[in-house]
Amino acid sequence: MSTWRFDKESNTDYQGANTVAGQLAGHQPHFQADTLSSKRNVIATEKGWIRRTHKKNDGSSVTRQIDEVLVAAHPGSAGATGGYSGIAYLGFPDIAQVYLDSTSISAAYGGENVSVYVVMNEPVKHSGAAGDLKITVANTAGGNNALVATASAVNSNTGITNANNTLVFTLPVTAGDAGSYKIQAQSIINATSTAANLVSLNAGSESANLVITGAVSNTVGTIVITAA
Repeated sequence: MSTWRFDKESNTDYQGANTVAGQLAGHQPHFQADTLSSKRNVIATEKGWIRRTHKKNDGSSVTRQIDEVLVAAHPGSAGATGGYSGIAYLGFPDIAQVYLDSTSISAAYGGENVSVYVVMNEPVKHSGAAGDLKITVANTAGGNNALVATASAVNSNTGITNANNTLVFTLPVTAGDAGSYKIQAQSIINATSTAANLVSLNAGSESANLVITGAVSNTVGTIVITAA
């Protein structure tokens, strides 16, 4: 049975093992069968589900956007703005995955910045006077939400990466933060007094859903920070 769908994620039944729920989140197809990481570059557009990559030719400074159609589909109706990515079908962009380069982090040298990546199922941008965003990372022993990862409201490839769908958060850690942590289910919120304004790049510019569900957060696993 296919994992991809074109209806709202709120219709999805996430009962069962966490690994199964995490595979379903976002409704994207897998570029490689059952490999969660292969969904990171998969987004919904008016063409259907596509895999978007960016590359430079040898010796060239020009970056090309390459869209590979995985599931070609369009509802065909005149009012279907954005195709199946529009408000009548998938609706607003949803968070499909959260990952780190590594969940084993050494802060032996007085601190470092760790990147936390939040993947949406549509391409997105910060619109207008959008503010920075933040998520909290809880200590599993005390439940202390002392660590905060922030994302600047910039639309360059340092702020939004992969298929124009992945927010890059920076998590500063020091040796004093040694312990085990978890990115829990939560809503991404404003890091400043300026409100978030993350919207889809697809036609209609629907506001993104900034809720990290339990199905998504459970796939991250435990983050271990060591002092040495």
